[in-house]
Amino acid sequence: MRAYLKILSSIIAALLSWASIASAVSGVTALVSDNVSIVEALVFPFLLVWAGFMMFGITGSVFWFVFLSVVATHSLGPMKRQILAACVSTLACWLIIGLAFSGGEFKRLLETATLLVFMVPVVAVSLAWYWFLYLRTTGKAS
Repeated sequence: MRAYLKILSSIIAALLSWASIASAVSGVTALVSDNVSIVEALVFPFLLVWAGFMMFGITGSVFWFVFLSVVATHSLGPMKRQILAACVSTLACWLIIGLAFSGGEFKRLLETATLLVFMVPVVAVSLAWYWFLYLRTTGKAS
């Protein structure tokens, strides 16, 4: 259970860091351009984060934990196991969400490939947060 909470916390940290960066950029843009309401510019990225959490945060963390348990016996370093488990969980989440959006038809599954554009950055930053929070201090990143 502790490993799952580490994974979930790194995903939440990644989502919040993406939202903070996007909110700061859109806030500065709104102040400079005077076209958009500052409240909308600051709140909208956090609404996208909520959608990202629904898309990858819950199912992705469960798959990541399950796949991490599967690769735990392999002779990879701790970070390499995390990367492998995160990549496989990304594909599993994309397949599930893609099949749901395509009506269960494998022929239309490639149409949902654009969802990976939203998932891959979250996974990459989640891995960076996982390393920063849990593996950096122990020196077990190899």
